[in-house]
Amino acid sequence: MKVWDVWGNSQELGKLNDVLFRGTSDSGSRPGEQILVSNKWYIWKINDLNFTSVGKLEGENRKAELGVVVNPYDIKDRMITGSYNFFYPGMNDDYL
Repeated sequence: MKVWDVWGNSQELGKLNDVLFRGTSDSGSRPGEQILVSNKWYIWKINDLNFTSVGKLEGENRKAELGVVVNPYDIKDRMITGSYNFFYPGMNDDYL
């Protein structure tokens, strides 16, 4: 897809056990409905056996990375703009 250029190599990947992900069961659209704000969030870390349901995202959970598989173009847009270019329900009152 020629999206990436190799600029270097690093053995330092960071602390993968500290990466927190988030997801919601409200993602996706249903006919005639798009949920703007979710209160059905769950979080997890790499190698967790289960998700942890948290309901509303609060505190440090608000900083969790979106845990979805995306195409390389979405990753590139996120790196350039700081946000994804697709819709995903917001956290608490983000859209109010």
